[in-house]
Amino acid sequence: MSAAPRLLHQELSCPLCLQLFDRPVTAECGHSFCRACLSRVAGEPGGDGTVPCPTCQAPTRPQALSTNLQLARLVEGLAQVPQGHCEEHLDPLSIYCEQDRTLVCGVCASLGAHRGHRLLSAAEAHTRLKTQLPQQQQLLQEACTHKEKSVALLQHQLAEVEETVRQFREAVGEQLGKMRGFLDALESSLNREAARLQEEAGQALRRELGGLGSYLEQLRQMEKVLEDVAEKPQTEFLMKYCLVTSRLQKILAESPPPARLDIQLPIISDDFKFHVWRKMLRALMPGALGVMAAQAGRRGRLHAVPSQGLWLLGLRDGKVLEAHVEAKEPQALSWTERRPTRIGLYLSFGDGLLAFYDASDADELALLFAFRERLPGPVYPFFDVCWHDKGKNAQPLLLVGPDGGTKA
Repeated sequence: MSAAPRLLHQELSCPLCLQLFDRPVTAECGHSFCRACLSRVAGEPGGDGTVPCPTCQAPTRPQALSTNLQLARLVEGLAQVPQGHCEEHLDPLSIYCEQDRTLVCGVCASLGAHRGHRLLSAAEAHTRLKTQLPQQQQLLQEACTHKEKSVALLQHQLAEVEETVRQFREAVGEQLGKMRGFLDALESSLNREAARLQEEAGQALRRELGGLGSYLEQLRQMEKVLEDVAEKPQTEFLMKYCLVTSRLQKILAESPPPARLDIQLPIISDDFKFHVWRKMLRALMPGALGVMAAQAGRRGRLHAVPSQGLWLLGLRDGKVLEAHVEAKEPQALSWTERRPTRIGLYLSFGDGLLAFYDASDADELALLFAFRERLPGPVYPFFDVCWHDKGKNAQPLLLVGPDGGTKA
């Protein structure tokens, strides 16, 4: 069989069952499948009514696809060629070309495109290649096992995220239920963060599960195809073997990489406590505020970085809010057009979290920045009110206590 007819046969074969198309449909992405094969592999549609394309994972709607009549007519024409005969010369396919891995007729082998290639009789090729079939089945079984483990891992992650969020919300509700005012606003903020994490993590994990499920279904389908090929008579076995193994190698090469998402949620323990300092600045002046470790050095020039025992936020030139992170320069932060009139600090030693909030509106806290690391307690409040600056920085520093009163 010459290259052109063989290529035509491949193009008119379903990539899922490797048979000639039966009622072919073409997805929006351009890939074509038998209608029954696409419905079987794609599974139940998602909330938007789409399923992933088995070839490229692009969304498609199988129920809305019409039969590709042009493809169907091409398949009908190709099906007129007698089974086991050359589509070009109509002679029996009695020779196997090792170089091109395909069955050819005597004319193709002696005068056609396969002249001079390494050739075997069909019987000899059948005996030789059939001994290689167990190896292909072993590769397929290993791939199935590996992906099944990945699916189980992702399912465990999804359950772990949901359970952690449940515990987190339960602890937040129990602890914050004892407080009012500032802690009520903090509870609302934490619940919104938990919901966002659950939504993002859940969507990401479900996408991974959907892709892996589709890929695993392809592997299981190929397993059935290999079993079916093994039982075929000599001519049909050799005709299908190369198509099957080529498709298998392509599927194995396109294996989705194992994915594990790092979901960062607070760890809820028995001694879970909130350490909240309700010391808010009435106005954020030039300088810095935050916490300072008890063992931090106090002589000489202070280096405002966490490795030196200082976790600070500052305002540069009265305009740029900065976080003093472990870098050559502080990290500039974005904020709304409204300048914060109060800054709230939330500290949890157990969770390794120090968060700074815009607390101008006690009912609508806005996170400015969070240090996520274990603080070596004890720590103390740190306020750098900066210099007088020729009267531009003359306003007093006001601290708001738990009773709402202020101290200059």
